[in-house]
Amino acid sequence: MTRSKKVLLILFYFISGVLSASFFSVSNSLLYFIALLTAVTFFLTKKIFFVLILVTFFLIGFFRCDLTLTNFISSTVLPYHRQEVWIEGKIFGRLEVGQYQDRAIIKPVKINHNILVGTTDILVFVPKFSHLNPGDLIGFKCFLIEPQKLEGFDYPKYLAGRNISTICRQPQELIFLKKCHDWHCRGLAGFFGLTANKLEKQIYQILPSPHSELMQGILFGNTSGLSQELKEIFQQTGTTHLMAVSGLNLTILTFLVTNLFFSFGISRKKTLFMTSVFIFIYLGLVGFSASSVRAGIMGMLASVAIISGRLNIQLNSIFFAASFLLLFKPLALVTDLGFQLSFLAMLGLYYFLPFFQHIFRFLPEKFEFRSSLSMTLAAQTFVLPWLLYKFGLLSIISPLANILILPFMPGLMGGGLALLLFSFIGGPIVSFASWPLFIVLDYLIKIVGWCAHLPFAYLQITFPLWLLCLIYGIFFVIIYWRRKFLITKV
Repeated sequence: MTRSKKVLLILFYFISGVLSASFFSVSNSLLYFIALLTAVTFFLTKKIFFVLILVTFFLIGFFRCDLTLTNFISSTVLPYHRQEVWIEGKIFGRLEVGQYQDRAIIKPVKINHNILVGTTDILVFVPKFSHLNPGDLIGFKCFLIEPQKLEGFDYPKYLAGRNISTICRQPQELIFLKKCHDWHCRGLAGFFGLTANKLEKQIYQILPSPHSELMQGILFGNTSGLSQELKEIFQQTGTTHLMAVSGLNLTILTFLVTNLFFSFGISRKKTLFMTSVFIFIYLGLVGFSASSVRAGIMGMLASVAIISGRLNIQLNSIFFAASFLLLFKPLALVTDLGFQLSFLAMLGLYYFLPFFQHIFRFLPEKFEFRSSLSMTLAAQTFVLPWLLYKFGLLSIISPLANILILPFMPGLMGGGLALLLFSFIGGPIVSFASWPLFIVLDYLIKIVGWCAHLPFAYLQITFPLWLLCLIYGIFFVIIYWRRKFLITKV
């Protein structure tokens, strides 16, 4: 067994441990599962020392996730649910700007003047123009509630992945206990959050609605301002990934930034350093969410690949990105749908992109037509079964919609960032320069709307768990037996 395969197995066992902790407690069932896993691995490798290393990493992943779950369940905020209480807390990270309300994450310090230790966060819906900023210490009265499941969406589990256990929908008597005016009291997350909020306000000034909300989603992954109707249209056409900080989007940005530095004659080492700084700043602006950190790691790997000239995707890199993230946010594996879809999409690109490129080799490459179709189908191969299981929505029109949209994404993202930088200068030139962005965004909105209203654009189906397992099982059998036809080695 090669060193690369050993590293891959170690990462796989760590992820398996994190996953197991989400479903098993420390009991006989866990011991039986470890024993079975150990026996299978020993049968395949015949190396007892390596098996012990694998079991060790499995247990590290298990207890890392179990510790996070224990801290969440024992949060000192939970006993105050369904009570009207007085809360004092600090605004953490960026405010999520919505159409009618903004959403702020509060780290509570006191409830009813009782000091809290070992607490989870509170999601607070605040009126627009409340002049709240990251790092501000505020006090307010509110009736606290626990998150409720929505139709087709496990909202409590999603919030748990963000360390949020409690919701406050109508804060009253809101006062500032301490206004934060510098980055020392805000911290790094607060500094990035305030900067992101300023950039989002600039987008509102440059572009009208709903183009401004769509631009926010594309650049920063913030879709809270989009109308429910527009969100459903993107979901029906299989294009919601355009408004997520995904590996694909960040890879596009990395490609643009890297080539920009190259065009100025900057050396490879300096380009790598400056691109790394750009990715770190960008992740800070989007809030260091689980899926964005994973996308950032993939973007960093893409930067190394572009600079070194090795443009292939490495399976170890995908698993390393996932493992690194889960070490800090272990609940993301089962709570963060964006992380799940990004991980599956990257696996799909790794295993099936060469296959689809070979199938569609007769198509023209003009306007990235062949690449767009191949990337869409390769990513959707692994993503589609999971989406069907989670939502029961089959988007038949997705390949066409993505082909019509993806070629415009590099220019849209690059142009959007450039316009944001120059928007602080102001003047008529900014308004004039925003017209190309407006036209492309308007094109995107009209295309997804047109695709969604085509006959049989999407179907509502029932997709049971056994069928999900069967399909992924078939995928892995195909990959195992026909690997040489699916993956092109560099």
